[in-house]
Amino acid sequence: MQHCIGTGPGPNAFDPLTSLVDWVERDVEPGKIIAAHFQNNDFGTGLITRTMPLCPYPETAHFQGGNVNQASSWSCHRER
Repeated sequence: MQHCIGTGPGPNAFDPLTSLVDWVERDVEPGKIIAAHFQNNDFGTGLITRTMPLCPYPETAHFQGGNVNQASSWSCHRER
């Protein structure tokens, strides 16, 4: 995702605030946060070209099969 400048091909747009509010106010612990990448990095107005789960540490995203560009093709779990 090209850290610090956020212009790479990786999913770099996500909303951590909603998950944090749900956790604090509703006791709903986030299992993952879905990040998106917009075509031409046109956040919010462009076409979404990829989604990916952001997993809580120490879990990482693992490909389960299907479309590599869809978050539903990934799951969060700990390394064995």
